[in-house]
Amino acid sequence: MRLYLVRHPETIHNKEYKLTGWEETKYTEDGLNQFNKIVRYFRNYKEKIYSSDLKRCLDLARAIQKESGSKLEVTKLLRERNFEETQPLDHFETIEEFENRVLSFQEKYNLNEGLIISHGGVIREMIKNYLNKELDYIQKEYMEWKRDIIFEIETNKKRKIVSKIRV
Repeated sequence: MRLYLVRHPETIHNKEYKLTGWEETKYTEDGLNQFNKIVRYFRNYKEKIYSSDLKRCLDLARAIQKESGSKLEVTKLLRERNFEETQPLDHFETIEEFENRVLSFQEKYNLNEGLIISHGGVIREMIKNYLNKELDYIQKEYMEWKRDIIFEIETNKKRKIVSKIRV
């Protein structure tokens, strides 16, 4: 069984090292190239797609759905963390609230197969939960956003293996 975690393509805010949270931001030129490569990579994908409802993920999910004919489920549970730095003080998510939201998605769907299109923070948290490792380890071993935007989790009864896919 294979589960794919896909981070949305590079956005203007990503390039500017700006926290985005739930704000919308457009793709960069590199992001548009990533977008097209990801759609081509998954053009024959037939399992269900799960996507954040934020435009930078949803546009990609809909393009893959159009090419592949896969079913699409959109959920707010896959949104990026609503950062304190980007929201009024009474509207941001604490780290604990964010972690619980991601875990609730994983528990609700209990996926061993599928394509999840989401955000960097969500993907880090999911990999952390699947591998039962500390976040620092996940950040060091798996996250290099300029290149690593697709992760494949091979699941079986004994263990889970996370691989990076370059497109």
